Amino acid sequence: MAKSSSSWIRILAILALTLAIWVSAAHAGAQFKISDGVTTVTVLDNGPGDSDPTVGVILYAPGGGGPFPGLLVTVDTGISKPVHPFPGTIDLNAIEVTSTSAGAQNFILRLSDTDFSFPQGATHLVMSLGGTLTGSGNTISFDGYEDNTNTIFGTSGLHVGPATFGPGAFSGLLLAGSFPVAPYSLTEIVSIHFAGPGVTSFDTELRVVPEPATLTLLGLGVLGLAACAWRRRKEEASPTR
Repeated sequence: MAKSSSSWIRILAILALTLAIWVSAAHAGAQFKISDGVTTVTVLDNGPGDSDPTVGVILYAPGGGGPFPGLLVTVDTGISKPVHPFPGTIDLNAIEVTSTSAGAQNFILRLSDTDFSFPQGATHLVMSLGGTLTGSGNTISFDGYEDNTNTIFGTSGLHVGPATFGPGAFSGLLLAGSFPVAPYSLTEIVSIHFAGPGVTSFDTELRVVPEPATLTLLGLGVLGLAACAWRRRKEEASPTR
């Protein structure tokens, strides 16, 4: 009997481990990549290089400015589900990226996450952005992707951008009609070209939102539910005849 119980315990342990691996593979969480074309650093949510233990937040703060010659990185943050208050949204921001080189350099930052399920159907893919850039000849460009193949860093689906800016303060709002099918992935790509010394700071958000007609229907539905609840309370408070 003891031998039989021990066998069942081993079987249950194997099943539990298999389920844990399957869940992990099904949703590995957000990923952040930063590259100068020679060196690429990949940071997984709660993996090496992530200074924030919160699930859904990647905080990349390399000591000494990072492993990129001529480039200094202070703090880059990626935010996704379940932390972001809006479903179907990712956010990437950089406090400061500095080029100290007199020569040209290219720098790319990427944020991606998979397994988004809301909203679906007729929607809009919206990218909002803003920031500053210094240095003559320097440019910064923003792209956003919604990929129905649910591929991390997938770029085969709907695309908004590029939105490219030169030195100075900048902001923008990009949108395109979309039709996501769950599960889908979202990816933001920020490409920086330094022609020489310069500094940039930015924040960009990529979001899938219901189309205005869908929002109107949702609003009417909420109002209808509120009216029914008010009517029910009124009837309950009225004396019976």
